[in-house]
Amino acid sequence: MSADFGGTELEQPIKNALTLHKKGDNHVRIFILTDGDVGNTKIIIDTIKEACGKSDFTKVFTFGIGSGCSI
Repeated sequence: MSADFGGTELEQPIKNALTLHKKGDNHVRIFILTDGDVGNTKIIIDTIKEACGKSDFTKVFTFGIGSGCSI
């Protein structure tokens, strides 16, 4: 499997995933797996920090594969 669509857009998918659990006290674990370079890392990190800071029930884990990933 391969793809080369010219960018990794994570902001909207992360925002969507973080809003799926608004009801109840469910533990939410989001795993992000990517092989790309994310251009707006500050916005994404701030979004995740804000969501995780509001709830001890939300955790986000990131995994980058390959040499083209953001650091």
